[in-house]
Formats: sequence, C-alpha cells, structure tokens
Amino acid sequence: MGAYSSEPGADSGAGRGAEPDGVVDAEGMPEAGTATPPARTPTRASAGWTAVVIGLVVLILLVIFIAQNTQQASINFLGAHARWPTSAVILVAAAAGAAVAVVAGVARILELRRGARKR
Repeated sequence: MGAYSSEPGADSGAGRGAEPDGVVDAEGMPEAGTATPPARTPTRASAGWTAVVIGLVVLILLVIFIAQNTQQASINFLGAHARWPTSAVILVAAAAGAAVAVVAGVARILELRRGARKR
C-alpha cells in the first residue's frame, strides 16, 4: 500500500522502514525517512572546464586524424591544380561547410531580430 496505493484510507507509509530515495506522498512531499539530494545548478566555471575537456578531446582526435592521413591528394578546381595532404583537404572542406552554416545561422538570427523589432 503506501504512496502509490489507490485504496481509500491507505496510509502514507510513515513509520515503516526506510524506503528508497525520492518517494513522495500524495501531496508531492518527500515521505518521512527519505532523503532527496539537493538539486545542483551548473556554474560558469564548471561549464568552462567542460568546454576545455571537450576541446582537448577534439584536439587529440584531430591530431590523430592528421597523423593518419598524410598521403597526398590531387585537387583540381576551375583550372587550378594542387597537391595537398588528404587531412588538409578534408579539414578545409569541413571549415568551409562550417562557415556556410554560420553565415546561414547569422542571417536567420538577424531576420528574427528584425521581425521582433517590428512588433
């Protein structure tokens, strides 16, 4: 029986043995004898350290990628010819794609701001 019982007159379970953390009574309050951990809010420092760790992981993966892709690739574009390492070609293409995405995102943000000012 206890907090999840649908029977009328069911007790809340208070006074019985300890139940798992997070058990609540009918009013949504923690039952007697249960402890709920305090909610943690992330800080700017923790967000910064998280970004540093993610950045280091990405950097390590990037160095491994460059080290494993040193063979030359032939590039032909509008009559220009060049030979670059495969890793450099892929990284330049990825950077160009990211730049296009950033330009599109900035254009959309500016469009939304203009629309918000008109209202």
